[in-house]
Formats: sequence, C-alpha cells, structure tokens
Amino acid sequence: MHVNSCGSMADLDALKTICTEHNLILLEDACQSIGGTYKGKALGTIGHAGTFSFDFVKTITCGEGGVVMTNSEEVWTKCDGYTDHGHDHKGVDRGADLHPFIGYNFRISELHAAVGLAQIRKLDTFLSLQRKHNKALRAYLETIPEVSFRKVPDEAGDSCSFLSWFLPTEELTKAVIAEMKEQGILAGNFYWYANNWHYISKWDHLKNATTLNKLSDVQQQALLKLKDSSFTASDAVMSRCISTAISLLWTEEQIKEKGEKMVAVIKKVLTNATVNA
Repeated sequence: MHVNSCGSMADLDALKTICTEHNLILLEDACQSIGGTYKGKALGTIGHAGTFSFDFVKTITCGEGGVVMTNSEEVWTKCDGYTDHGHDHKGVDRGADLHPFIGYNFRISELHAAVGLAQIRKLDTFLSLQRKHNKALRAYLETIPEVSFRKVPDEAGDSCSFLSWFLPTEELTKAVIAEMKEQGILAGNFYWYANNWHYISKWDHLKNATTLNKLSDVQQQALLKLKDSSFTASDAVMSRCISTAISLLWTEEQIKEKGEKMVAVIKKVLTNATVNA
C-alpha cells in the first residue's frame, strides 16, 4: 500500500512493475488526493483497490467515513460485509442474512452520505481553486533559487491540495519553521519530519507495539522491528520538506500577502546563514 499524499501521486508505473514482479497486490491510499489523476486515470482506481477518507481535513468531507474503490466483485462483496458485521446483504430480511465472516460496525449513515454526495458535485470547483491558488503561491517561492519543489510524476493530475517545497538542508528548513512561528505565519505550513502523526520517526505507539489488545507474535515482532530501523533516504528528503496547505477561500490579496511573507522569512534565514557561515 502506498499513499498518494499531499494532493499528488507516487510513480505508479514503477509500483505496478514491482507488484507484478513480486506477485503483490497494489492498494492505493488516495485520501489526500481525491480528484487527482495519473496519466488520465483517477487516483484510487489504478491498483487492485483504493481508499478515500471524508474526514474534516480532506478536500471533500462528510465529517467522517470513507469509501473503497475496486473493480473486483470479490473485494467489493467482502468490503460490503466487513463494514456491516459480516452481513451478506442478499435478502430484504436483515435478520435472515448469512454471515460468511466476522465484520465490524463501520457503516456510514445516510445523513453523512447525503453530505458526501453534495460535496462530490462541488469537487471540480474545489480542484480548480486549489490548482489556481497553488500556482499563484508557487510563483512567489520560485523567485528564490534555493527553494525547490516536490517532483510530481504527472503534474497535470496533481490535485494541488498542498504545495510541498524544499530547502537545501535540514538546518535551514528548521530555521525557516522557527522564523515562521516567530512571525505568526506558521499556520498551514507543515513540517512533517517533526510531526507526531504523519512521519514514522515519531510513531512510538507502533515502535513499542502499544495496543489495547494482545497482538499475535508475528504482528508484535514486525512492529518491534521498527524500533531499531533507520530510514535515512526518507529522512534526507522529509527533513528538508515543508508542505503548505492550499485554501479554497484565499483571495488574490491573501495569496499575495502570504507569498510575500513566506519569501521574506526564507530570505532572512538564508541571509543569516550566509553571514554566520
């Protein structure tokens, strides 16, 4: 399973090749990239199955819940039952349903689904605004030679919910984050490398296999391996990355103000680094 994070996508051709060579199933977590595409095909529909989340921080929301996308009837049938106590849903009498396997209570309510349908009708508008605002903000950061941007395998398919950009070193990136905080403009700019949820370096609950119920020995050992694992290649990238969330509500004036303040902060940090070198 890979994650199409921050509005963009992975190199899906490469992942499909790896899956074919090793007889693996490709699952897509497209929760942050709804509406994005890869070579003309919607993210979340390229692997054997894909998932979308509709919690309150996603591009479209029902408040909570999500969906599974698949072209496999077998996968669909199992998901349909798994989210509803294992019911097979083959009749009109719920009490007479068979239960081929144990399921859970993950049903979405009709009220949440109605909100979701209304949101889906607005998705094209949301994507248009995200792309417009992303491009406008990026134009400000592009004036700084030391700033680079995330490589997007299919730029036309980027949903642009985030603008992810990089500084040359971890030290400079941390200094920019600190200066943004000092100037009160950090909100909406995320340094995932030091985040307690979005990057593995802070996932102590997994590394310590902390659960409310007993895990199997296989599961526990797999998690405990993370405790001593290093991710130097990922660290080298994530330690230099800042992701800026793109708001649908920004005006041109707000984008200009935000862009100019971000540029001023970056230039200040770069100048101080040069002086102190």
